[in-house]
Amino acid sequence: MQPIFEGCFEGMMAENLEMNTPDISRYQDDEISLIDLWLTLVKRKSLVLGITAFMLVAGTVLAFLKPPKYEYRTSVEIGSRIVADKSVAIEQPENTLAKVQESYVPAVLLAYGRANGDEVLEIKSRIPKNSEIVILTAKGTEEEGVTLTTLLNEIIERLKNDHQRIISTLKAELDIRRRNLENQLASLDDQAELIEADKVRLKERAELIKAQIADLQRLVDSTEAQYKRAVAKPGNEANAMTLLLLDSEARATRSKLADLQERLQIVLARDADQLAKQTADIQRKQSEIKDHIAKVELEMTNFHETRAVVQPMQSLEPVGVGKKAILALALFGGLFMGVFAAFIADFLAKAKEQLAVTQNAGAEP
Repeated sequence: MQPIFEGCFEGMMAENLEMNTPDISRYQDDEISLIDLWLTLVKRKSLVLGITAFMLVAGTVLAFLKPPKYEYRTSVEIGSRIVADKSVAIEQPENTLAKVQESYVPAVLLAYGRANGDEVLEIKSRIPKNSEIVILTAKGTEEEGVTLTTLLNEIIERLKNDHQRIISTLKAELDIRRRNLENQLASLDDQAELIEADKVRLKERAELIKAQIADLQRLVDSTEAQYKRAVAKPGNEANAMTLLLLDSEARATRSKLADLQERLQIVLARDADQLAKQTADIQRKQSEIKDHIAKVELEMTNFHETRAVVQPMQSLEPVGVGKKAILALALFGGLFMGVFAAFIADFLAKAKEQLAVTQNAGAEP
């Protein structure tokens, strides 16, 4: 029995050892693969160094022969006007930017390309947030500087001409408003003259009524004096008839006097108050219209045209990829291409050897 147990124990130990023992051969294969890679690079170092040197030389030539590019920039301020005592742009900045990007820049570049053999240039435009300034930028060499400056100025002129058209339209509308207000003011002036004429006539009527009142008052005084003298005389039928006539005449005169006094103190006074109120209303309307006219004239004289804040100018330093960056890219690119070429060359060599071995093995009897 003991040999049987010993055999089982040894079998279990062997199985456990086999399950927990690392795959040494796999690590050895990996180590060999890394070594093979290194050996491949060492063996093909001339190829790696050659490609790297070629790329570095090419990068150096490109860095020193490629002309530096500069940025040409200008800023355009959108024209403005006075509306309700506030300065507002004559056109929404978004609309202006859309015109520049979709119309003016393409049209200018297309015309230049057709005239110069489809030479490709690029001009960009933008508006900073919450701003009314259009920024135009272009990149090019110093030799292209004059051309780019001319193109930028042409874009500015197109924008200025378009905004001048808008300003002319707005001024024409304001002029129509001003003329309408002046016509209203002239109509009020005519009404004021008519009211002044009514005041003069009313004053003349008042003077006439005062004269009539004075006459009637003298008549009343005369009638009363005659009445008193008639009362003082001895009574008879003729005297009694005289008293009746004088009394009747006095009553009628007093009634007319009262009517005239009422017209003078009430009717004419009321008419004078109405004319004064009409005058005040007209003067108030005239003042309002004059204020409107002044505001319109202020708007007409406070248009600020679209203008270039600064003329197109060249940046002080070149822009884009510099010489150091080109050399660095050439160096790293050459190393990468050299390593890749080394592996490809080694793979092709091994494949060729394997093909030769296979052909030799097939040729043996």
